[in-house]
Amino acid sequence: MSLWLIRTAASRRVLWGGGVLLAAMLLVVFAHVPILRALGSFLIIEDPLRPAAAIVALGGDPPFREMEAARLYRAG
Repeated sequence: MSLWLIRTAASRRVLWGGGVLLAAMLLVVFAHVPILRALGSFLIIEDPLRPAAAIVALGGDPPFREMEAARLYRAG
């Protein structure tokens, strides 16, 4: 096998690998939101709402956090 054929085959492999890498990067850049939504949909479990015995509000400022928890508790 001549040296020219070996160089041509190696350069084709490098170009092909670079093209695949570029395509993968473009896919990640332009389609990351739908891909992440599809992956995240496996983590979402939708249960019907039921009355709670207690409510713990973890976010918000102190006076508003307690008021929202009380409103939710009264609403059932």
